[in-house]
Amino acid sequence: MLDDTAVRRSGPGRALQWLGDHAHLFNRLSALVPLPEGSEDLGWRNRKQEVLRDEEYAFQLTLALVLEMESVCRRHGIAFLVATFPNGLGYAMKRDLADRFHESLKAEGVWVVDVGARFRALGLTPPEVALDRTGHLGPRGHAVTSEILEGEIVSRFDGGVPRRR
Repeated sequence: MLDDTAVRRSGPGRALQWLGDHAHLFNRLSALVPLPEGSEDLGWRNRKQEVLRDEEYAFQLTLALVLEMESVCRRHGIAFLVATFPNGLGYAMKRDLADRFHESLKAEGVWVVDVGARFRALGLTPPEVALDRTGHLGPRGHAVTSEILEGEIVSRFDGGVPRRR
């Protein structure tokens, strides 16, 4: 079902969205304030809960979509990389579903980088890399992620030719 509710916002809603997209201090401060009842974010949370009621269906659908994207890229000679990032809770508690997703993609030959695992291996905590509990990366998170991804990309290419692993 197509639903554009989230993009049809009032003037104040658009202003808050702009601040969230462009103001680091706003994001830091807003992460400390609890969401009011009836907040627009609650609609997203309710939809997420509804989708995850059938976790297996959500898993299979997501897997199929990612595999199709990889297939399209492969047919066009384009390297395809899946980089996954945890939210605050997923960072602290590695979930079986995320592990299963990574392993399923790897079994199909998809190039996967679990950035959360890399953060943990580097001893980085969520507040050091993220702006909020949702997991939106802050400046350090972006810097470390770019180093991780650059290392992955360089390790997979030899003279511009991708190497399969």
